[in-house]
Amino acid sequence: LEPLHAKSFHIFRYNSRGVGGSSGWPSLTGFTESKDLEAVVDWSIRYLHRLSPDSTSTAEISNVTIIGYSHGSLIASLFPLLQLQTYPQMKTSHILISYPLGPRSFLTLFNSSRYTAKLHDLIRTPNSNLLVVYGDQDEFTSANKYENWKMELSDLRKDRDPGEHEELEHSKPTGLTIYCRPGASHFWRGSHGVWLKETVGAWLDS
Repeated sequence: LEPLHAKSFHIFRYNSRGVGGSSGWPSLTGFTESKDLEAVVDWSIRYLHRLSPDSTSTAEISNVTIIGYSHGSLIASLFPLLQLQTYPQMKTSHILISYPLGPRSFLTLFNSSRYTAKLHDLIRTPNSNLLVVYGDQDEFTSANKYENWKMELSDLRKDRDPGEHEELEHSKPTGLTIYCRPGASHFWRGSHGVWLKETVGAWLDS
């Protein structure tokens, strides 16, 4: 959370339905959870607007960044661009960390193809802005599977070949940035967690 706090982001974290203190039951497909995420974001924007009594619009909120880790990155990938929905003045960015490509079919009740289509549509959208980060020692997705996936996603965004980056690049992204961290597992322990924090922070600055 430190990179977000340092950049004056308002941070909203919540438990999915049926997790922790949240009521309801998980959908198993993730589709209901994606609608919950849309509702949470809409509520958050309206809540922040109410905190600014002198404001007459939500124009002071210029950017919404959706961050998902592991299963959460599946749900995050379904989130639509706000500028194409109800908030045309807001830029929408996505950060997908340790996307569970290997077990995706089981985690979505065999709806993997729908998640693939949604992510592809998101990447193809000209105003989308995505950061995808994974480790080549992920316990649930092989390095080869991630490598093929990276090439697949890169082909969808011909204006940039993201490649694999051991060092940070501070150039302005062109819609899709993919980082593979050598030696990192699904859980980003130790120095890999520090690298992840720095990577997210640098990307937010770009």
